[in-house]
This record gives sequence, C-alpha cells and structure tokens, in this order.
Amino acid sequence: MHDATTGEFLAAIPLPAGVRSSWQVLTAAPDNRTFVLSGWTGPDSTLRFFRVHLAEDGSPSDPIPVPGLESDALGAGHILALSPDATRLAYAAPIPGGAKISVVDLATGQRRDWSTRASVVTGLAWAPDGQRIALVVGGWGIGVL
Repeated sequence: MHDATTGEFLAAIPLPAGVRSSWQVLTAAPDNRTFVLSGWTGPDSTLRFFRVHLAEDGSPSDPIPVPGLESDALGAGHILALSPDATRLAYAAPIPGGAKISVVDLATGQRRDWSTRASVVTGLAWAPDGQRIALVVGGWGIGVL
C-alpha cells in the first residue's frame, strides 16, 4: 500500500495461504479503508475474493476470504464494486450467452444473481443510497439493477 498523495510506502498486504499469484483486481469502498482484492489459487483455478480493512494508522488487516464464493467459477474478465457501506460486493463475469451480475453480502456470503444476454459488462457502480447498481453493458448501453 502506498499513500496516494505522497507515494510513500505504507505497508504490504501479504497473499493469504493458498493464493499463488499477485493480487489481480481491487475495489475500494467510499470510506477509503475497506477493500476487496482477488487472487488466483492455482493454475487453471478460479479467483478468490478477500476483504482487507485499514486501521487508523493505515496498517492493513489480514485478508479475510469473502464467504459463499468458493464454488463460483470466476475467471478473468470480472468487474467489482463495493457498496457505499462496504457490506456488499457486486461483481460481473462473462457466462455462456451473456454476463452474470451478482451481489454478495460480505459477512454472510448470501448472494443474489442476475443475468443479461449482453456478452460483456464493462463497469459497475453503486448508487450513493446503496440500493441500486448501474452497469455498463458492452454493445447495449447503461442499465440499472
């Protein structure tokens, strides 16, 4: 981790046991202290998601696995967004015939899925009230869940 203003190195976020690569994708909550990162668990494996929270002094917590996603076959091409209150993760991934958008509760792993026939979702963003998600769908436009 580096300070965005000064570039000063603050701390390293170690890879958890079982993650064999560097961190792949990152999303931050508006509090600038809560993050979800993803990493590969091995060759030809799916991605795993981990939550990290920064303490007041900027030191990161140990990465905590996001529950409920162990069997989700996510590969490259996914998009992430954390809810304004940092309690839910929205993500999109390509699936045969379209794309899947999922929202998972970071504490419980409870998940809800939607799908679209559009082949690619290129962006996700939570509304400030945390009730809606805007998505950019390749070749179609902008939608709202």
